[in-house]
Amino acid sequence: MIAADGFAAAVPGCVYDGALLDGGVPLGGLGTGYFTLEGTGKIGFCSIYNDIVPPQRCFADWLTIRVGQTETPLSSAQIAYWGHYPVADMVCQFSELPLTLGIRAFSPLVVGNPADSNIPAALFEIGITNESPEPLEVRLTVTPPQPPAGRVGQVAFLGDGLATTARQDHVEAGCAVTVAPGALQKVRFVFAWHYPRWSDSGGEPHVHRYGTRYADAQAVAQDAWARFDALRDRILAWQDAVYRAELPHWLRDALVQSLYSLAKNTIWIARTRKDEWWDEDGWFTHNESHSGCPVTETMVCRMHGHFPALFFFLDLEASTLEAFRHFQISDGEIPFSYGMGTAMRDPRYHCQHPLNSGQYAQMVYRLYRRTGNRRVLDHFYESVRRAIRYQFSLDDDDDGLVNDQAHALPGRIWPANQFYDCWPWWGTSAYVAGTWLATLTCGKALAEAVGDAGFAAECVAWLARPGTLTSRRCGPAHITACGTMWRTVVQATFRSATS
Repeated sequence: MIAADGFAAAVPGCVYDGALLDGGVPLGGLGTGYFTLEGTGKIGFCSIYNDIVPPQRCFADWLTIRVGQTETPLSSAQIAYWGHYPVADMVCQFSELPLTLGIRAFSPLVVGNPADSNIPAALFEIGITNESPEPLEVRLTVTPPQPPAGRVGQVAFLGDGLATTARQDHVEAGCAVTVAPGALQKVRFVFAWHYPRWSDSGGEPHVHRYGTRYADAQAVAQDAWARFDALRDRILAWQDAVYRAELPHWLRDALVQSLYSLAKNTIWIARTRKDEWWDEDGWFTHNESHSGCPVTETMVCRMHGHFPALFFFLDLEASTLEAFRHFQISDGEIPFSYGMGTAMRDPRYHCQHPLNSGQYAQMVYRLYRRTGNRRVLDHFYESVRRAIRYQFSLDDDDDGLVNDQAHALPGRIWPANQFYDCWPWWGTSAYVAGTWLATLTCGKALAEAVGDAGFAAECVAWLARPGTLTSRRCGPAHITACGTMWRTVVQATFRSATS
């Protein structure tokens, strides 16, 4: 258990020897880009300047400490590192300096508030403890990920006594403080960026959603600085709600840490033209992995990974499902993804199609169950019905179960035809068939909710076919089981984060 500022009691987690840590906390929010703060005391990967796939490899010093004539980078320290996304806490000790640094860095991720989770900034609080019997004159120099040459005006610093130095191809900030013997002196500052225009892997230009909220990096920095305490406290409040839940320690820690993907792999674009079909709040996407296997909104991955958006950012979840609805083709098929890399309007239909359309239907069911909003259901219902009827065509042997539909060339393993991925399957598999039964059960429930007795009867008839009779236990309670781990924490989290 870890005792830390901002938590009334010790919380579960793991403090690492920074030198042994494989990867640091990404500082960034929903669709803002990020940079990682590594356990070595360096900045690691960075996408804030639209190096999205793959992210830029920096691995450079970001903080230098000078006392008298001795100057040393943070990376020379022995670092104890505790990450609890979106927060990184570090205790840093130096062999050559008579001081200890305590660093808390975070980016806003406020559950239930997408706007405050879309601030392109990292906030830092550095506590300097003087371990010597004499006053110390300490100078800190902060060197962020360096922006492209000629564009240093698109980043900004703001903080306690902080002065910024900028050249054509370099920017840094620094401050000097005097720390009395045995005393603790804190320095706080904000680093903000504003690079709203970019092009996706398909060559289509976009504007990040934050680009319509803020005019420039200075405006970002001023907003984050003015709300430094409030943003930090709201983050710690929702984390505290999770940490206090009646769950195993490892699960509490995992529920906090797992949200890191929202920083590393999301894009949220604005609506800037009348010919764009998404609404005024933009279009949100969660990539399979910007650094591993970049595919924009892999359906079979989001089936299991969309719960944070579903529980905490409902409008963003709806925008993602609306895009799948938009890309549905005439036979009812829903695409596997929006495109490869970061492409957003290059939908793919050739991969894992025995699953995609039914999983879309299940996610609409979850959205309806989450909101209870009949208008949401009415909006998506016809699309769901067409998607399920498309899957009727994938039953090759008329037993009521969707069959695997391998169509890779002989000797090839791609495209995959189901979630087990890179090898072809034929016939009936437990995963695809089981998912289909859940889809039928959801289809029946949605049809009954809108009063469509005919389609409800269709789903019942399919569930009564011979191949389905051995699996009749699958139903709505089963398919929402992935979300039950949040059930005890969601209400408390909202209450804490919004108070």
